[in-house]
Amino acid sequence: MESEHTGKESSLWKARIIATGIMLILALLGLIVTDVSQDESWNYWRIVVPIYALTSLVLSWYVRKKKGIPQGISIWQELLHWGSLLLAVYLVSVCVHIGLYGRFAAALQIVTLLALTTFIAGIYIDIAMIPIGILLGVFVSIAAFLEVYLYFIMIPVIIIALFIVLLMVKKRKKRAL
Repeated sequence: MESEHTGKESSLWKARIIATGIMLILALLGLIVTDVSQDESWNYWRIVVPIYALTSLVLSWYVRKKKGIPQGISIWQELLHWGSLLLAVYLVSVCVHIGLYGRFAAALQIVTLLALTTFIAGIYIDIAMIPIGILLGVFVSIAAFLEVYLYFIMIPVIIIALFIVLLMVKKRKKRAL
């Protein structure tokens, strides 16, 4: 009996690892896309939102099925939870379409909404979602900070790097003499 329980818990954690792994990979790809092309990040995150929703719903369904918990009301609550995010993304899309928001700002807003929705899903659907929501929130903070302060950070870094290169060149010239 105990080995059956351990096997069930093991398969539940494997499912959680797979689901959160998918979410983490998508977040990492989103970080790269946002860094490379701010305009394309808008399209990327609009595609990722339904994938997160589907991944969360499948994980929740699987966990409830394995634990023998009735699906009834909870699945409708989860559909409403993720459906409200999809509606919010649509509303942000409308604002982009009419020119109220830029594509990059809208992408960051969508990631913020996704972070909040995923975090809340972790609170009442599956605890494995909490770190994903936090990670997405941190990503938005970093992306926004870099957007505003990139030149203030990069100019001193470039000056220091040039200074180091000049010192290295000077040192090599002294060695060559």
